[in-house]
Amino acid sequence: MRKMMTTIFIIGIILLLVACSTPSKENLNEPTTNLVTETPPEVFITIDGERYSTLLGSYCWEKENEQTNEATIECVDKAPPEGLLVDETPINVPTNVDGELDIGSPTPPTDIEVTAFLDGEEIEVDRFNQTISFPTENGSYYYVAWLTWEDDDEVASEASYVFALEVE
Repeated sequence: MRKMMTTIFIIGIILLLVACSTPSKENLNEPTTNLVTETPPEVFITIDGERYSTLLGSYCWEKENEQTNEATIECVDKAPPEGLLVDETPINVPTNVDGELDIGSPTPPTDIEVTAFLDGEEIEVDRFNQTISFPTENGSYYYVAWLTWEDDDEVASEASYVFALEVE
């Protein structure tokens, strides 16, 4: 009887160890976000009722492998804004106007950061939600909008979008 109790006890310990060493779902490389798109969404900038395209810059995007149900992250590093926009015609705007980011994603980003550059120098950008206040001074400006999608306080996907303005 004592031998049988010892055997049951050892089997119980082994089962407990095996159960505790099984990876949890979050360790199985499952997707961390509910983004529906497999690629970064299109983003437009609307200024005075006119809708303009932006260019997709650098990004890291989480995708789900349909066969394995595992998450993979694709990262693409692109040139700086002035390099991406060299062949693009800047958007002509008057001074002191606002623009609205139009994000083509069913899941809104959790964070948006916008940076502007004039003659290679970073300038302050006033922004409220998806509305951007453009400069009051004439010049050629490059803009970068970084959009981040987080899940459980961890970055799941992020993408940058660039556009150029000629403020007159």
